[in-house]
Amino acid sequence: KRALIQYYQCFQRILSQINVVQYVFDLVTFCSRINYLYGKLKLDSFEKYISFVYPYILEKTTYLYSEKDFDNYVFENAASVVRETEISDTGAGRDIVELKYKSLEDPDNKVFKLLRDAPLDDVYILNGKQLSFYSKNIKRIGDQLTATKLLTNIWTDISWEGIAKEGGVNFKKGKKPEQLIRRIIDLATKKDDWVLDSFLGSGTTTAVSHKMGRRWIGIEMADHCYSHCLKRMVNIVEGSDQNGVSKIENWQGGGGFKFYELADALLTRNEKLPVYSINPSYTFDMLAEALCKIEGFSYQPKGKYQGQSSENRFIHITMEFVNNKYIYSLMTELAENQSLLIYCTRMQSAITLPEKVEIKNIPRDLLKKYDFESEVR
Repeated sequence: KRALIQYYQCFQRILSQINVVQYVFDLVTFCSRINYLYGKLKLDSFEKYISFVYPYILEKTTYLYSEKDFDNYVFENAASVVRETEISDTGAGRDIVELKYKSLEDPDNKVFKLLRDAPLDDVYILNGKQLSFYSKNIKRIGDQLTATKLLTNIWTDISWEGIAKEGGVNFKKGKKPEQLIRRIIDLATKKDDWVLDSFLGSGTTTAVSHKMGRRWIGIEMADHCYSHCLKRMVNIVEGSDQNGVSKIENWQGGGGFKFYELADALLTRNEKLPVYSINPSYTFDMLAEALCKIEGFSYQPKGKYQGQSSENRFIHITMEFVNNKYIYSLMTELAENQSLLIYCTRMQSAITLPEKVEIKNIPRDLLKKYDFESEVR
């Protein structure tokens, strides 16, 4: 009877603290009901009786109780909720093990405390067992407290249901939850770090990276680069995408991005012979701009030169035959401390070059630097 009364009083105290309206009746009446039920049921033992009456107490004292109310109470008082855990003599530290046996020898059931320097938590021991506080399992995620557990390399807590609307694009059997990508990015990067996804799919990686304040590069060669990725990122910048992790990251829009289309391969292979030539789809201006990019020059056509890498370094690109006379005609615009790089398709076999002039052949010298075969495949 004492045990049942204690149960009842315990529930009364808890429920009163979380403002849940409780079923109130006189404790004397309650005790008389206990006696009546015990005699009426004619059970073999009082323990079995407790197993019957315990759910009855729960029902009568918590008929307006909700799971959310109880969760909130536990979260807000997590520093006072504990459980006992075993202390391994071989796995725990020496100080903890010594305190464990000191606790076992104490007749007064006192709680022993081991002070430890940060970042280690203090240790509390009762009757040879460590008291583990539930507060270690509580984290604030977004705007609410929630229960957590140690993260392993198997993640089953992130739901894949309901992700079809994320980003405002549909990508059956290919889209991943923004929550999943957010966790990966959060584990591996910090704000302003670069994130690369070379198979962008529906754009989830760049979407989450943008919301989390990361810089990003996304690459996609299929048509959904336009229908999914571009559309999704425009919505994010404009702030109209409020799905996925937008609420957690308090995303309201902002930022921007550049959208590039990859040009065709600069060189193409002959269908019958193992030789390369300039892609016929390239105009001269396209060729000049591509070569400037390859060699690290800014594309700035001016006079005889197509680009400049510094105040004293220029590049000239031509489809004409290059000989000594041609080279010296280019040098008329060069100052004494300036140098020149020439790219051409044909040149004199025995050519004499001034010290400040370098010449390269198209496509031979390009093939030394890059593998165009993979692009052809």
